[in-house]
Amino acid sequence: MRILVAAGGGIGNVVMATPAMAALASMGHRVSARLCPGSRRAISLLQNWRALGSVMAGPLPAAPDFDAVVHAAWSRHRGLHAREFSPGAADLSIMHETEANMVPVRELGFAGATPPPHVEHDPNAPRSLGLDEGGYAVLASGCNPDRFWVRKRWGAWDTLARELVAHGLECVFLGTMDDHRIWMRGARRVDLTGRTTVRQAGGVIAGARCVIAIDCGLAHVAATLGVPTVVLFGATSEVKNRPLGPRVRVMALDLACRPCQMTPQWDRCAEWECMAFDPARVAAAALELAGGAR
Repeated sequence: MRILVAAGGGIGNVVMATPAMAALASMGHRVSARLCPGSRRAISLLQNWRALGSVMAGPLPAAPDFDAVVHAAWSRHRGLHAREFSPGAADLSIMHETEANMVPVRELGFAGATPPPHVEHDPNAPRSLGLDEGGYAVLASGCNPDRFWVRKRWGAWDTLARELVAHGLECVFLGTMDDHRIWMRGARRVDLTGRTTVRQAGGVIAGARCVIAIDCGLAHVAATLGVPTVVLFGATSEVKNRPLGPRVRVMALDLACRPCQMTPQWDRCAEWECMAFDPARVAAAALELAGGAR
């Protein structure tokens, strides 16, 4: 069959939809992907992937050229086709988003293990940006600038960078111009926020010694690429959002109120104590996962 996978949300949501795309392709279907307008930054992570026939971004029109449409969790467009499949009432408070995206795929007959996520990246990015592969840590400190997500931010990146520099690592900051902060400047700190495409950012991540990130799209890219990745979870849910990969460590504080994502407490809390991580412990976790400093 010719199947269109409709995905939405941010970069991480698109990455968590790639196992569904891979599963459909493994069944012999001709799979294409269309990303909702808000997801268009992620399109380069899917381009030239052999599992997909084509990748498009923009409003989702009617899809007469396909035999079926499969919706990922954050696809907000319905009524595209007479045969549509979606995660339905999957409960993301207790289910990982990747598995929710697999629900319609299994409805179509897939019975195997969930494939790993997949991203494409630019392997030449570190060299073209003057970085010493394996000699730097990537710090993905930013998130969607919408006020709704500001509680994901962490205020100790400056101290963390000093800890990592003391262990011989350069600190490379990745993100958009919205993520730019004054503490990104300093000895052995490279500010690439707003200076790379998402595909280039993936290449920089692939060449890193380790990655430290909040719950954001680049954390999913790093985990998928197999880079040692430490992810800081506060209000958001690692049950739903944990980046999937072979070398991932989630750090979360032992607070009874967290995670409050998808609960009434999310709108009530103004303290955000769940992001009070000790930067020395974060650095130690990243260095341990990466096998120590170089």
